[in-house]
Amino acid sequence: SSRLKGSLVEHRLCTTIALASILKQQGQEKIFEADLAWMGDSRIYFLSPTKGLQQLTKDDLVTSKDALEMLRQDPPMSQYLTADINPRWQIRFQHYRFEEMGCFLACTDGCFQYFSAPWEFEKLLLDTLSQSEGEKMDNNNWKQLIEQKYIEIKQDDVSLILYPVGFNGIKHLKSSYQERLQY
Repeated sequence: SSRLKGSLVEHRLCTTIALASILKQQGQEKIFEADLAWMGDSRIYFLSPTKGLQQLTKDDLVTSKDALEMLRQDPPMSQYLTADINPRWQIRFQHYRFEEMGCFLACTDGCFQYFSAPWEFEKLLLDTLSQSEGEKMDNNNWKQLIEQKYIEIKQDDVSLILYPVGFNGIKHLKSSYQERLQY
């Protein structure tokens, strides 16, 4: 018997999507345009060094819930991709402009849904960044530290793409988030 649970089990070949196209404005070092597309409960976030983790997409749910309610219950989705797709399906689109450096994240619900509070997802990201070692982006172990944390706590599949923009290397990235981590 399948160990899969939740509202998607009864449908064939189900998935959710969260996509971002991120462009740096010509001649502007810290201005980024982001075009987002999503369906379901996979999300796109922006992690700002000053404002913290900001959810940019809105989950497609049958009933709307706030972030704390979402942690206590797993409301059914109103939209998702499936082989048996609803004829009235639609992908949602949104455009954002950011005038600061930061990190874009595209992730599945397994990344954020099983924490006791929404800010604990941000804390996991900032703690692992702070603890990471390696002088260059390509030899820094931040990715491995995040993977290890999810191996310890995960209750669902986890997919996470993290894309830093506007930083001058890993030292700059780490130092930019120190004050936010302390907060």
